Amino acid sequence: MAHEQQRTGWTGPLHYRHDLESLFYVILLLVYHYDCFGVKAEKLEFVKWFTEGDDFIYKEKYVFLHQYSWLAAPRPFFAAFRQWLQTIRDSLMAGFLAEGVAVVKARVEGQMTFDLETLGDNFSYKTMFRVIRNFNEEALVTRNPKWQIA
Repeated sequence: MAHEQQRTGWTGPLHYRHDLESLFYVILLLVYHYDCFGVKAEKLEFVKWFTEGDDFIYKEKYVFLHQYSWLAAPRPFFAAFRQWLQTIRDSLMAGFLAEGVAVVKARVEGQMTFDLETLGDNFSYKTMFRVIRNFNEEALVTRNPKWQIA
């Protein structure tokens, strides 16, 4: 689940980027919590995301998304996902940092001119597709011509 949705009192609005952020967490948890298909790792780095409440998880994900030093390090079997994870997480971080700048600027100027749907064009279907169109340095085949981005 997107971290904003886990904040106490969150009432929306729902953005499609929340679905993309949720997909990112599915991939993250899979490649960090499993040694290979069907074999759970001994150390579960994000186990508290399954055992704690929404407010705790919101704060943990917030820190995770704003941590400059984080480097993706999936289990060796899933090493090919490293580039996806790093780029997607960095896109989210860039978007949330840009949102923060826009909020501060809006306090001075009196209006917000920031695209919350795409986090200032840092995180959208288009940016996500640019990340996942290649896997392990191989182009992934898509069936819809409009997704064939150069």
